[in-house]
Amino acid sequence: MRSEQITADVDPDDRRSFKLMLTDAGRAKWNEVRGALEQAEAVIERGYGGRRLESLAGELDELITALDRVPA
Repeated sequence: MRSEQITADVDPDDRRSFKLMLTDAGRAKWNEVRGALEQAEAVIERGYGGRRLESLAGELDELITALDRVPA
């Protein structure tokens, strides 16, 4: 697979793995996506409230912990 946004170079310290790096195009795309995400977060926070979001995040963390305990 060829990408114009990342490079994959063999890690010289462990030739079984790769180091992934963003190219200039990848950094530009990341900045674009990050900006859109920050805008979405701001809209949600304005509509839902910062304290409620923090509470929701805590509840979701607890739910994830509980689900991790469910046998497969």
